[in-house]
Amino acid sequence: MGHYWKIKCPVCGAETMSSKEEGLKVECSHFGRFVPEQSLVIYYNDLGEEIPVRLDDVGQACYKFTCPICSENIEACATMGAHQYYVKTNCTHFITLRRGENDKITAIFYDSFNNAYPVEVG
Repeated sequence: MGHYWKIKCPVCGAETMSSKEEGLKVECSHFGRFVPEQSLVIYYNDLGEEIPVRLDDVGQACYKFTCPICSENIEACATMGAHQYYVKTNCTHFITLRRGENDKITAIFYDSFNNAYPVEVG
């Protein structure tokens, strides 16, 4: 399981990934730095000028986790305001993600006997 950020460069469209476990994986030369505590990403345009960009505009909060029933991998990402989201998986047990107390994210799975399996993912 892991929480990470996918950040899309506004200049070239390349994706940068940031997580506490793996650090930064930068895929373009425009990326300057990620300042999550201020919800900012700093880029450099082709003229070398520093461009601060709101994380809401270029970032997605993502979670990777596995199904407790079939062990299938699942990736769920949402924009900061959750106006857009997607879930990538072939798992048929996964039903939904829920936000609970203290903003904890829980994935809900159901087996073939309709038993619920909640798994905290973030």
